[in-house]
Amino acid sequence: MMRALSLEPDVPFPSMAGYPILILTGATDSRRAPQDGETLARQFHEAGAEVTHHLLRCGHGWDENGRDVAISRQWLRDIMSRPYPSLTRGTATNTISA
Repeated sequence: MMRALSLEPDVPFPSMAGYPILILTGATDSRRAPQDGETLARQFHEAGAEVTHHLLRCGHGWDENGRDVAISRQWLRDIMSRPYPSLTRGTATNTISA
């Protein structure tokens, strides 16, 4: 999630145990409050998700030094190299491989 915010900061999320979530926040984002990324990260964490949150030195747009892309690529490489819960109903799990 890039430059995301929670629409309902006080409402708990349903269980997301074990699901990977990436949140990239801009420190000087004029469209978001400074705490929006942290609030969303907290909500996902409390729902059991594996949250990675980065606060970048940029605004609402892409980081001009390419950190959005670099962090996202590394995060995807990391999560694609390990099994994680299935996104479908049932008890089966999926393994994603590159």
